[in-house]
Amino acid sequence: MGRKLRPFSLWHLVVLSGLDSPLVREGARKPGPKGVEVTPRDLKLAASVCALRYPEWRGDARLSAWDRIWRLSHREGWLRELRSWAAYREDFASYPDFDVQEPHRSAAVKSAVPIRLNPPPGPVWKVTLVASTLGMPPDQVWDLPIGVVEWYAACARRLRGELVDFTTEAHREFREEFKRRFGGGK
Repeated sequence: MGRKLRPFSLWHLVVLSGLDSPLVREGARKPGPKGVEVTPRDLKLAASVCALRYPEWRGDARLSAWDRIWRLSHREGWLRELRSWAAYREDFASYPDFDVQEPHRSAAVKSAVPIRLNPPPGPVWKVTLVASTLGMPPDQVWDLPIGVVEWYAACARRLRGELVDFTTEAHREFREEFKRRFGGGK
C-alpha cells in the first residue's frame, strides 16, 4: 500500500479493533469465501494505523477512484496485498505458550467461595503489567511488537511470583497426541 509500517503493536491492535477492522478479526488471514470480507479501504486504513506510533492517530484512509479501479483490474495484486498483510501481522505475533499453575491451597481456602473479578481489557492489562513490573514507560510498551509484549508479560508474571511454566516442544507433542487419541485436552 506504499507505506512504511511500524512493527505491529498493541496500540495498532486496539485502534484497529476500535474501528472494527476486519483485518484483526478471526478469519481475516483467509482471503476468499471462507474468510472475512476485506476491502481496499480496510487495508488502506490498517496501513495508515500501522504506520503510527503510540498515541498518534489519524484516519486518512479515504478510498480514491484509482484505488477502486486498481482493485477491479488487478485481482492478483489485491490478493498479494492481503497475503502481505497477513505475513506482516504474523511477523510481530510470536506469542509464548505457557500455563499459570494454581498455588497449593489449604483445605480452609478451598472451601471458600471463589471471588471473580473482571480484568481490564487484555491490551491495557498487558501494558500495565509490563510497564509496572519491568519499569518501562507505558508509551514504549504500546509501541513494542505485539509478540514482544506477550513475552515480556509472561516473564513479568513469573517475576511477580506466578508459576509460569513455558511449554516445551515435547509438551506440545503430548497435547497433540492426547487430542488425537481422546479428542480433547488443552
